[in-house]
Amino acid sequence: MITSGMLQACQEYLASYLTGTKNKDGGYFSDRVVKMSLYGIFLQAPLNHVLVTGIQKMFAGRTGISAKAQQILFNNLTVSAF
Repeated sequence: MITSGMLQACQEYLASYLTGTKNKDGGYFSDRVVKMSLYGIFLQAPLNHVLVTGIQKMFAGRTGISAKAQQILFNNLTVSAF
């Protein structure tokens, strides 16, 4: 959860820096950085955990390269999209 929160905060800070969006004090650290961090901690990380667990249950018992490739593709198209 902490990793997800930190990555979201860094992403927002970098986006503010690259676009030149500054806060009232002239800095790049705005309230959006904190909001994105909280989003990563309390929403994105738990939701991704639940969705990956569901995908692993869907593909339980299936072996082979084709099944693993399908699992990875399904994961990238659904869970990683968040």
